[in-house]
Order: sequence, then C-alpha cells, then structure tokens
Amino acid sequence: MAIIVQNDAGTVANANSYADTNFVDDYFSLRGESTWTALSTQNKEIALIKAWQYIDTAFNFQGYQKTDAQNTTFPRLGVYSQRGTELSDVETNIKNAQAEYALISLTTDFTINQVPSVTSLLKKESRKADVLSESLEYDTDRGQVIKFSFPKADFWLKEFLRGNTFKGYY
Repeated sequence: MAIIVQNDAGTVANANSYADTNFVDDYFSLRGESTWTALSTQNKEIALIKAWQYIDTAFNFQGYQKTDAQNTTFPRLGVYSQRGTELSDVETNIKNAQAEYALISLTTDFTINQVPSVTSLLKKESRKADVLSESLEYDTDRGQVIKFSFPKADFWLKEFLRGNTFKGYY
C-alpha cells in the first residue's frame, strides 16, 4: 500500500500520511539517523502509515478538522501557536512528529493490542513517619490507564494539544 499524503486544504481523499518519504528522508539525513535510510521504500511507507494512525488516535488536539470530508486529524482550524498565529496547515512540526513516530514504530508496536504499562489510578496515599509505614490504595473501579510516552516525538506536537494534554491511553 502506498502512502497518500494529505494536503494543507484537507482535500485528499483516503490520505494516510502527513509527510512523504522524501521529507522524512531529509529529516533523518540531517540528524544522521542511519536506521531510517537503510529501509526500503515499502518499509518506510508502512512505518509512516503506522505513525499517522498513532497521531490521529492517541492525542486530544485543539480545534477541529478543516473540512467535514477529511479522514485525517490535520489540517485543523482553531489551533494557535503560543504567539497567537493560527496553525491551519499540515505544519512542519506535524511532519516531524510523524517522522519520529515512524522510526519508533520500527521497534515498538503502539497499537491497541499492546500493553506497555498498566497502572490503576491512585485513590489514597498515607505515610507515617514515626513507624516508617506507607499505605497506598488504588481505585480499581475506574479501570486502568495505559500510557505511552515518546518524548522526542511528543515534543513536536505540544503546541497542537488541547490544554497540553496527552491522550496516550485506550
């Protein structure tokens, strides 16, 4: 399956990527990342599709899709930089993030079927210093939280997030 790159207008039907392989090749070439450059075009495209899918499902972004018909999260309207500039295109930072997640996808399966870490929400914590004891109570009624964290890739998305929140759970 070949990648279909979304444009800044949001009008590409069945798009499954924000960046093409040339963009990502240049991105990693500038950073001296040889793992990416050694891949076949087909494997690069597979990784880019996985990264696009992760971006579009794992985060809670500001604003709303630019068109009603688009199948991608970006481009969006109502997204503003810290300086107040509207970020209504498929911005370079989105493509950079997709590049990083594509590289991560070569060694990490961040699909729903994988459970990298599971924790219950802490309900109550108490400590007694005089007898050196600790008590933790977890809220098992509210379910479990599964969170992925990829700081290098997540960095590129921070200004697009609603309230700077990460929805890295399923």
